[in-house]
Order: sequence, then C-alpha cells, then structure tokens
Amino acid sequence: MELGFEVPVQLKSKEVGEGNGVNFSAEYIFDGLLGLKTTFGGISDKTTGKDLVPGTYSMFWAEESAEIKSTQGLIEPYCGIGLGYYKTDINLANTLPVDEGGQTISDNIKYSFGYNLRGGVDVPLSRYFRLNTEIKYIIFDPSMKVTDNNYSPPHVKFENVKLNAVIIQAGAEVSIY
Repeated sequence: MELGFEVPVQLKSKEVGEGNGVNFSAEYIFDGLLGLKTTFGGISDKTTGKDLVPGTYSMFWAEESAEIKSTQGLIEPYCGIGLGYYKTDINLANTLPVDEGGQTISDNIKYSFGYNLRGGVDVPLSRYFRLNTEIKYIIFDPSMKVTDNNYSPPHVKFENVKLNAVIIQAGAEVSIY
C-alpha cells in the first residue's frame, strides 16, 4: 500500500484558466503489475468568461482507477483508466448576470460522473519513499450555466459544457507494508 500527496496543476482550456490545488492518493499494487488507485483532491482557478459565466472556479474529485505499472528499475512508468465523481463550482460573487427570466443567478454548483485517463512515472528513492509525476485527462460534461450575450444585460442559460481537464501533478508517496 502506498499513500501519496501531490500538487495538481490544471492546464488552461477554453472554459477555465490555469489553476492548482491538492491531491491525496492511496494505491494498492497486486503482484507488481496491476494497481488500484483511489484519489481525493481539488483545484481552483477562474473561468475564462468566453462561454461559462465569469467567476472563480473550483473542481473537487473522488476517483478510482486501475493501472498497469512496472515496479522494477530506476523509474517505474504506469498508465491507467478510471471513474470519478466530480463537483464543479463557479462562484459568482464578483458578477451576477441575470437568468432567462431576468432574475440574478446564484452560484453554479454541479455534481457529475466522469472518466479519467492517466499516466506517469514513479521514481523510487528508497524502499519506502518515491517521487511521483503524473498527467491526467478528465472527461465529463456537466450541465452548467453559460452566458447568452444576445440580451442586454447578458442572460444565462443551462447547457452541457465540456469541462474536460488536463492536469499535471507531482508529489511524493510512502509505502506502508
């Protein structure tokens, strides 16, 4: 069993700017080839304001992934696929656009299942301690509030928005067996 702490950085996308956060992981490796990894974490940044309602943005996750992993050598590459439950929150404290009925809108919070693809490299420093780097691609399309600029002031409507995210993270893991 390995316990980890990583610092994730989300790369800028069409809807969301660059942001960072924290990630905790627990991993069990079966016979040196197959592993199961559970992660809990989150990031925060700002929306780009292009399609999504402008505001501060945060995403939290709970993920379970299956990985194929090499556990021999100076570096230990791995790749995996998983399922996650994601919470996205756009805080509209700075700007309060109106909805289609002309009322000001509240925060935009959505919960959604999604998938993740991941790959990375572990670098063992000792029998019990290793450094970890990873790139993760999260795929999910929650129904979010988007700005409709056909009105003055701009109105808001709900649409499925692709909030797919590329996250790069680095950290440390400790083996506890």
